Amino acid sequence: MTLLVGILCTDGVVIAADQAMSFGDGQQTTIVHKACKIDIISERVIVAGTGQVGLGQRWHDTVRAAYAGTAKLKDTRVSPFSDSATQTDLYRRLCALGLQDFVSTNVQTSQFGALVAYGDKNGPSLCEFAVKDFQPELKSPKAWFVSMGSGQRLADAYLALVRDAFWDGKQPTLEQAEFAAVWVMKRSIDASVGGVALPINIAVIAPDEKRHFAAHMLDEDRLDEHLEAVEQSIKYFGAFKPKTSDADSVPEMPEPPVSVPPS
Repeated sequence: MTLLVGILCTDGVVIAADQAMSFGDGQQTTIVHKACKIDIISERVIVAGTGQVGLGQRWHDTVRAAYAGTAKLKDTRVSPFSDSATQTDLYRRLCALGLQDFVSTNVQTSQFGALVAYGDKNGPSLCEFAVKDFQPELKSPKAWFVSMGSGQRLADAYLALVRDAFWDGKQPTLEQAEFAAVWVMKRSIDASVGGVALPINIAVIAPDEKRHFAAHMLDEDRLDEHLEAVEQSIKYFGAFKPKTSDADSVPEMPEPPVSVPPS
């Protein structure tokens, strides 16, 4: 079981994941183990997946080979991360490489999905590889957030609330997105009946001093700051009192009409 949240910001990307890893035969869960589900490749690329762990391992290796320039598509070397590639080309080629690997062992669809984030001269980018068919979908200023995994139904509702309450319907900054990702993850985990659990891992793509994009994990101190802010925000919600009509202003019920006997 997994919950992933991805947010494309005005100045970077945020990807969050829970740490609950379920053991079992696919039909019945036996135990839950804690593990980080986010991988950072060469301090430049963020990869996170939902679904079968083995497919996630293979996908991470595929992206790592693609970034190193050693990946081959139908025996032809391809470089998805080349400077000349557009964001669409980058993720289309990654998709082809991933499906090539999955098909080699007859992997059926709907077994694995992923989020990948990267930043280059074209700016920050976030792509969802759908669980249904693994086809890539770039996030954009028109649709800049996504959740995946067993906790998606909860997370999507919370993301809609965050969009309206905290972002005013606009694409957020990195700082706003970090807080929002923690908020959505924490509330979704608290409301879940199981399968997703604390702690939370968060990775970001952010510009450095030279305006080059690099990836890193948020440290525990930063996460604790956001978690404290989440609790404060819930107290603000609790302090809100909707206005109701005063009892004195409620009109009295009118007397029922007097029935007149027929003449």
